[in-house]
Amino acid sequence: MQPSISISSLIIAEPVNVLTDLLISVLCLASFLWLRGMTKSKRTHAQNLTLIYLISMGISTAIGGIVGHGLIHYISFAWKLPGWIAGMISVATLERASIVHAKPWLHPKVSTFFSIFNIIELIFFIIASMVFLDFLFVEFHFLYGLLVIIAPFHAYVFFKNRHKSSLWLLASVALSLIAGLIFQMKISPHIWFNHNDLSHVVIGLAILCIYQGTKNFSSS
Repeated sequence: MQPSISISSLIIAEPVNVLTDLLISVLCLASFLWLRGMTKSKRTHAQNLTLIYLISMGISTAIGGIVGHGLIHYISFAWKLPGWIAGMISVATLERASIVHAKPWLHPKVSTFFSIFNIIELIFFIIASMVFLDFLFVEFHFLYGLLVIIAPFHAYVFFKNRHKSSLWLLASVALSLIAGLIFQMKISPHIWFNHNDLSHVVIGLAILCIYQGTKNFSSS
């Protein structure tokens, strides 16, 4: 565990974890503003959903950094839940954006099924996380979103139209999986830059890939 620091009488646990979580929040906000500005007059539904993803992801990591790391010793473990839930909402929203973006190339029954199941699986994982207070359900939801929805749908779209926007989304999935492996294997370069920090930096790169791909959805 990363050492704590004190600012006057305030003790901040895992301070670099807090900063790298907030780095993701800043990248989410910047990507939100860039995407909203670039697509103001011709935004697609998938781009609107990605804007929601960026805001909810930014909220999730801000809560995770401040409450889940920095101030966790002042409050109960259950206070991690708001950050977890916001994170699951963000992943589910990016799933839906992927489904909507692929819709022109899908059979209507397929897009309808996954659109409905998108809500069901989100509710299931949120309830499971609240009942068991276990981050494992957040991780399962994360993997489901990446490997069952986001990656396959964008791979299919790329197969159909060869547009590079889907390659950027696939790159974001690859980076997110790398971040997950770093977290699970606890690959820590230094006590002041541990596995959490390294995975946060890689997730930040994934956010930039999502922005880069999504800004071109209207021309794909």
